[in-house]
Amino acid sequence: MSENFDQAIQSAVVETFENMTFMEVLHRLQEDQEPILLEPQGVLLPVTEPIEGVFWLFMPKNLLTVIAENVYVMETDEIDQQILQDTLAELLNTIAGKIMQEALPEDQLFSLGLPQPVEEMQAKPDETMQKCFFEMQEMLFLVGFTGENTPC
Repeated sequence: MSENFDQAIQSAVVETFENMTFMEVLHRLQEDQEPILLEPQGVLLPVTEPIEGVFWLFMPKNLLTVIAENVYVMETDEIDQQILQDTLAELLNTIAGKIMQEALPEDQLFSLGLPQPVEEMQAKPDETMQKCFFEMQEMLFLVGFTGENTPC
């Protein structure tokens, strides 16, 4: 992963979570073995211009529930699967927008598709898969990107 793209992801994730959830996020350095996410909930968001690719967000259900409680000021028993998916989609949409704004020149327009729920991260054989792991409340989550090229 290019250093600029890695920094854009880190900055966007930290800013998004601190502003939307008021929770601290820590970047986890890549280890030899990829960490396992427990009960992951996932969403993808296509990038259609100026490059083609897909942003991904995978988060443990327990962590996502805590975030939804904070964002929507709801009790745990009021949070259903639709609220969890909406929360994931809103988080990834915000993160991807911030990454693209930081990665591209100021006058460069970009276009994102609609968020879609997913169960696992997949890349086509000709695409690179970039992954950044983060920690929040002692639980790991993943922000990723697949595509032939990264935005920067």
